[in-house]
Amino acid sequence: MRPGTNKQGDAQTRKHSLKTGLLLFGGLALGLLAVVPFLHRSGAMDWACLALTRQVAWLIRSTGLQAEIFNGNGIHLARVDWEMVLECTAIGSMLAYSSFLLVFPSSFKAKGIGLAIGLPLIHLANLIRLLAMAWVEELLPAYAIYFHDYLWQVVFLIGVVFLWLVWIDKVVTHESQDSVPG
Repeated sequence: MRPGTNKQGDAQTRKHSLKTGLLLFGGLALGLLAVVPFLHRSGAMDWACLALTRQVAWLIRSTGLQAEIFNGNGIHLARVDWEMVLECTAIGSMLAYSSFLLVFPSSFKAKGIGLAIGLPLIHLANLIRLLAMAWVEELLPAYAIYFHDYLWQVVFLIGVVFLWLVWIDKVVTHESQDSVPG
């Protein structure tokens, strides 16, 4: 043990930091998630649904499936019609990921890198999810509800946590190693 260190004090500091971090994460995530319904009802987030609808319809068509836009945020597939709502934009996953980053002890630069890379990756994963759902609707329509309601929810949760852990490993840890005097 180094002189002047106290294992019990260090453990208490880590325990306090964990409690503070969890409270900050919970408060930030709940606060952000509480704002979303107000933005949705006001129409302030309509652009996100409309943009996603155009992107997804184009992506589905580019793979050879039928996908026609109707009513601005609807997509008509061969067997089913979809309505792109705010939850389809993966905003919940983006807010959870942002909350993880913002409460984790790191520099503003590391947080900026994490947001600049992570949020587009989550959007890309969401586009892939919706494309996969279109193919499930085409090939295995009886299973579409399970893919939508269960499989993709779990995959996205795991993906967000994985992305956060990669950010810690590749950005935060690297940054702290660079700043340690050798």
